[in-house]
Amino acid sequence: MDWLSNLAPRERLLVAAATGLGVLFLIYAMGWRPLVRELDQLRQVNAQQRSDLAWMRSAAREVQLLRRSAPRKAGQAAGSLLGTVDALARRAQVKDRIRRIQPEGDRMVRVEMDSVDFNRLIGWLGLLSSQGIETSSMSLTRIEETHEVEARLTLERGEE
Repeated sequence: MDWLSNLAPRERLLVAAATGLGVLFLIYAMGWRPLVRELDQLRQVNAQQRSDLAWMRSAAREVQLLRRSAPRKAGQAAGSLLGTVDALARRAQVKDRIRRIQPEGDRMVRVEMDSVDFNRLIGWLGLLSSQGIETSSMSLTRIEETHEVEARLTLERGEE
């Protein structure tokens, strides 16, 4: 303080002005500038999110249109689960590999298969899925040196 009081009035004014400018610069550099940068980033994020939302809304409309225009799954509308599973096993050429089929109520069956070709098994599961029948559990044991597996499956008819 003694140093400041020993200065000439003009020098004191110069020191006060420099101090004021320094304070303004610090407010700008440490406060205003980061806020403006953050605001710009938030505006960019907001614009991107609005674009994503518009795309999602159009995709949702397209999904709804496709759901309305999709035909009903034949397996859901007619026949028992056991009959559908049996018919599709015959179609996928895996019927002869089924050791045991055990119904568990109206919506579930357990299937045990011996030495079934893995690719045919997967094809059969795809057919089942296209008819609204899903695999809720599956246990496969590979048979050495072949493309065959021992399979235990639990199949369920999906909600209609």
